[in-house]
Amino acid sequence: MTVLRIGIATSPLAQAQSMRIQNALAEYVPNLRFEFIAIANDTLTQALATKEIDCFVSNYKTQPYEALAVLPRSNPRDIAVFNAHILEKLRNALPVTIGTSSTLHDTNVIPFLKNVLPHPPVDIVIKNLSYNLFENLARLDSDCDGIILAVADVNDAAQDAKVKKGLENRLFMMLPLSECPTAPGQGALALYGRPDDNDLKTTLTALHDNSAAQHIEREYAAFNLHGVKTGATSISTTHFPDHILFVKNDRTKSVTWPDMPQELHGQAWDGADKRGTGSQTVILPIAQDAIHASAVFVTHSRAATPAVVPALSDKTLWTSGVQSWKRLAAQGLWVQGCTEELGVAILKDAITQNSFLNLPAMDQWQILTHEGTRNEWPAGQIVATYSVGTLFDPSTAAEVTKAAHIFWSSASQYELYKDYAAKNCYHYCRAGKTADILKSCNLSPLTVYPNLETWRQCLNETL
Repeated sequence: MTVLRIGIATSPLAQAQSMRIQNALAEYVPNLRFEFIAIANDTLTQALATKEIDCFVSNYKTQPYEALAVLPRSNPRDIAVFNAHILEKLRNALPVTIGTSSTLHDTNVIPFLKNVLPHPPVDIVIKNLSYNLFENLARLDSDCDGIILAVADVNDAAQDAKVKKGLENRLFMMLPLSECPTAPGQGALALYGRPDDNDLKTTLTALHDNSAAQHIEREYAAFNLHGVKTGATSISTTHFPDHILFVKNDRTKSVTWPDMPQELHGQAWDGADKRGTGSQTVILPIAQDAIHASAVFVTHSRAATPAVVPALSDKTLWTSGVQSWKRLAAQGLWVQGCTEELGVAILKDAITQNSFLNLPAMDQWQILTHEGTRNEWPAGQIVATYSVGTLFDPSTAAEVTKAAHIFWSSASQYELYKDYAAKNCYHYCRAGKTADILKSCNLSPLTVYPNLETWRQCLNETL
């Protein structure tokens, strides 16, 4: 084979995706010569059968042809894109119109938006969109206040100057997978070829991302189990390097990962229930101009103290989890996204991989947190807005002594009561900074949970 002929649909988005494919081929198969041939989407398989092309590009899903290679996956999340006028509508309690091309969005995304748009409650009117991203973006200036799109599609399309222009002066919400898992295979592209073309499959071996393929297989298995209108997304993170799978529809919500214990026996102690025991939150005074960065990460909604909230109204805000997001929204603040309690790497990925968001480098962010964690952030400008004083509580220590399973809600709680934990007990915590610190203490056995909700669900099911 002298030149690999790659069929690609004639749609503007498919043409934009060709750059992602070209970059992947150049990195993983640098000696391969190739050319793209634009063909109508509904005739790609025919062109392959007649050998007009050697393979074609498609989203990774069930096809009558074999996937010769799955490309490294782009961000699988959805993103909500809004026009700037939505803020006035929300302030005046007017209904907002959200456009979507998927019934899955009706099931998961719309209920989530009702809880995180500022100035709730708000009525949401749903409008059907086409599958043409370019046309859908234009509707933000006509009949939609917001539209739901795949992050991967926006990333690819933003290479087009008109699309990049159309994304200016927009408001964004990166939707968390815990609440809004997406359609199986979202964000993945594959090269499809004839089943008998073993030579081409061998040539493209270096391009194939086996991890991405395995993630998508899990997603389709969950989708096939739970049926239509089910979101299923599998990813890898620092604390879940193999995978963590989010599944949700209007009847089911689950999170699974390899280390999830199947059974718990004995007494459990839930440290999250004790966070207020013997502790006192003190709001710290800060200078009037202390919040000056354009982007701010709020580690917990408590860090957005009354004195701070006015200064955050015009900032790009991210926070640690969905619950903090909801509480910040209730204060009238627009939050762009959260790290889903999975660690700050989620934000770092958004900064480096989603250029259309125009997020500054991590060291240019300000981190609002409590005084005890001011030295635990590797980058960013720390602003301590409150302190938490925790006093030893003898009754709590007695409970810890009897527990076979302990969920630590924070590293400071662990330090306070660690000496009262039985030597053979099992330890648990949520992902993020608490997990980082407890792992550094060589605590074993330690199981990291995605969030408190999942830990409590496990308790209810197994104890």
